[in-house]
This record gives sequence, structure tokens and C-alpha cells, in this order.
Amino acid sequence: MGPPGYASPETAAPAVVGSLSLNVLARQRSKKSQASSARLITPGRVGILLLFLAALWVGSGFVNKMVVAYRLDAEAAQIRQENQRLADVNRGYQSQLSALSQPGGKEEQERLHNYVQKDEQVYVIAQPSPGPSPTPRSSQSAGGGGAQTSAGGFFRDLWGAVTAAFH
Repeated sequence: MGPPGYASPETAAPAVVGSLSLNVLARQRSKKSQASSARLITPGRVGILLLFLAALWVGSGFVNKMVVAYRLDAEAAQIRQENQRLADVNRGYQSQLSALSQPGGKEEQERLHNYVQKDEQVYVIAQPSPGPSPTPRSSQSAGGGGAQTSAGGFFRDLWGAVTAAFH
């Protein structure tokens, strides 16, 4: 056996191994807690963040190109529609020009647009305008309202005379 006050090596080894393993475990736990609090930003996390930002940037570029393409497509459709309308107007002008270039075409176009020659007299035949319908007179207007009905008739006749040229 060994010196007095000391345990034998057979009995001492397990005590040292047991305390050593407890000490190692405690140290590993403290390292883990320090690493998790001190190592919040790691190279792997920075790389993932950079990849995410690059993907976001590329995606926004695609969205921007799609929006621009949509706007240009709408503008092109509007311009095509305007070109079609102008082509229709040009066809109408071409038909008028071809009609004017034919013999008698000028006079025909003038007649179609209600022009007359200097030596011609124009007679406008219009349908007669319907006369005012007779209104039934009540007993009050027959007795004391004669001036009122003649004033209404006057304005109606005046309006008819003024607008008769346009009928």
C-alpha cells in the first residue's frame, strides 16, 4: 500500500477518472454556451444571407423586365390599333381621290356634299311641321284667362316663325 493518508492506486484511479470526465463535460457545456452566444454570425450564415440577397436581386430584375415587357406590349397594341384606324381613313381618302380623278367625279362629289353651281337655284322641299294640337279649354280660362292664352299662342307662333327656316 502506499504512504499513510493516501489511497491505493487501484482505488484512486476511478475517482480521478470520474472527476476528470465531469470536468471535461462541464468545460464542453460552457464552450457550447459561449459559442452559441458569441458565434451568432458564422461564415455559413453570412454565405446563406449573401445567396439570399443575390437571389432576391436577380428575381427583382426578372420582375422588372416582365413589367417593362407588359407595358411595351400594351403600348404596341395601342399603336397597332391607331395604325389600323389611320389605314381605314387613308383608304377613304384614296377612294375620294380616285372618284375625283374620273371624268365627272368632281361634280359628283360636289353633289354628294350638297354643293351647287353658281347659276343654279336651290329649292328645299321640307315636310310641313305638325301644327300645335288644340288644347281643351276649361271653363275658367274661357271666362277670365283670355289674355294668358293669347300670350302663350303669341310666343308659340313667334318660335314657329323663327324656326320655320330650319325645318
